[in-house]
Amino acid sequence: MKKKRLALGLLLSVVLVAALNGAYLKRLPINVMLEVLGKGCGAATANFSKKAEGDYSSRHKQTRKICLNAEKQKLIFRFDTKKIKNLTLAFAGRFERVEILDYKVGGGKIVDLTERLEQKRSETVLTVNLTKPVNIRAGYAFNEKMFVILLTLICAAAYKLLGYLSDLAAKEGRSRTDIVFVALFFTLLFVPMLYIDDKESSEEESRRLATVPDLLADGSINQNFGRQFDRWFGDHFLGRKAFIGLYNYTLYGLDPLKVRDQLLVGKNGWVFSPSHGEIANFQNNNRFSDSELKSIAGYLSAIDDWCRRHGKRFYFYIAPSKHRVYPEYYRHVRKMRPDGENGTEQLISYLRTHTRVKVMYPLDILLAHKKDGLMYWKNDTHWSLLGGYYGYVHLMWGMGEEKRILSFDRLTDYKYPVGNISNMYRFLPRDNTTVYQKPDIGKHYKCNPEDPQKVYRTPIVCTNPRKSGRIIMFRDSFSSTLIEYLAENYAYVAAYWYHALKNGDIENIEKNADIIIFEKIERDLHLLNGLKFVGD
Repeated sequence: MKKKRLALGLLLSVVLVAALNGAYLKRLPINVMLEVLGKGCGAATANFSKKAEGDYSSRHKQTRKICLNAEKQKLIFRFDTKKIKNLTLAFAGRFERVEILDYKVGGGKIVDLTERLEQKRSETVLTVNLTKPVNIRAGYAFNEKMFVILLTLICAAAYKLLGYLSDLAAKEGRSRTDIVFVALFFTLLFVPMLYIDDKESSEEESRRLATVPDLLADGSINQNFGRQFDRWFGDHFLGRKAFIGLYNYTLYGLDPLKVRDQLLVGKNGWVFSPSHGEIANFQNNNRFSDSELKSIAGYLSAIDDWCRRHGKRFYFYIAPSKHRVYPEYYRHVRKMRPDGENGTEQLISYLRTHTRVKVMYPLDILLAHKKDGLMYWKNDTHWSLLGGYYGYVHLMWGMGEEKRILSFDRLTDYKYPVGNISNMYRFLPRDNTTVYQKPDIGKHYKCNPEDPQKVYRTPIVCTNPRKSGRIIMFRDSFSSTLIEYLAENYAYVAAYWYHALKNGDIENIEKNADIIIFEKIERDLHLLNGLKFVGD
């Protein structure tokens, strides 16, 4: 009997360990590596297909800005995919000539495609296709420590479970129905393990997902391994998205105004976030105590004093919450105090009275330009491209840089059907009718990563050789739009997603910055309480 139990335990363990391959096998990106020669500036676009016949999707497309000056240049496109069957390239712009010297694709192995190229030229575009399909598969990195841990734990659990079922069957009065029920119950417990995805971020939740933890760190056992493993499994198990959707849909049916403290449905399809104390913020019931005001002021003053001693300019920038600009779409919540007595206004007044910190809060300019277009997205907590522009204008005024403010000749209409809140709650109707406006200001800067709008918690560095001045910004998501406008204005803009400026950031500030901007959404101002900054 014990031999059968052991054999069944081993078989079950093998199945579960194979299903949990995402824990010990990390899929590596497939790299498309080019070496090009030519002259002129434009954009290089790469796209791949998982089918040999070339079924391309815009979701797979990547674009790089390049300038060729008669010297060899390398281009690398990294695709997060299991396989590539076909590839296409396009060079569009003001190129006098483009020549591909080397064309390799690296997944599990490196394949040279230089001899398989078919090129077509038009007046403005060079298209490069393959003469025949390829079969490129991604490589994997094997974590042997995690493999051993999983195998050991699952073997022990499977053996114990089968022993329990065996003992249950041996007891008098137990029917087969009882045994089947218990077996089914424990089987369902293992179902979430049957597939572990390897996604690094969640578009629906606008956050990075937990990564596989290491049991050993710096030569010693990781004391937080259990909690870190739990967070990792909770972010990647089979059916997670469906369970979250079902849970949120149920809550929405019970209370359409609020879902898990992350969604508040207002009037005319407007959606707000009640998280981080936003309801109290709307009610103006978010006042700071004297000790909190003193603590925050002390922290910001320490940064400001350090910057002044080192010949740098420091600015504290508060991004208004959506409901400050569009309170008319809020409902079923009433204000407790007048708007002039909320915590944000209280903090601004205290900083201006008791410190030398230059603080900016662009609420008035956003309210003044509501008639020009929508300042915030209806289904998103963030401001629109137009709202971000006027936020940038206010920032430039506050820095005394009004002569450098970018102007625009016209506004371009666009639609933004999916916002960060709607992504989290897919049962909400998509907004495919609302028209937004964005200023046409041109683009002469280059950023790494290329698109600040699509980067989450990743340092962004933008350069613009046509301009002067160097900025380092410590920010949250509201600065994504600001970065684009500042990058068009300054030679160097570096943006770090930090909720607090720390002492360890000083080295970068000393080397790279003339201007330091610390941006914070007003719902997170309380996070500054209790922080310390010691410059030198």
